[in-house]
Amino acid sequence: MTELMCFNDYIKYLHIGKSKGYMLLKEGEIRGIKIGKKWVIPTRSIAEYLEKNTRIL
Repeated sequence: MTELMCFNDYIKYLHIGKSKGYMLLKEGEIRGIKIGKKWVIPTRSIAEYLEKNTRIL
């Protein structure tokens, strides 16, 4: 079963603001599901985003 994160937890986890969080969802950088007026984000989608966009120095 897929683990889901609510929008507020997702932006806190990534340390980003609401605007950036919505932008990432709208542009498809992070996949999310809108249920009514609320967004839920699969934790796998966040992990994939971090793997793709993080560099180890």
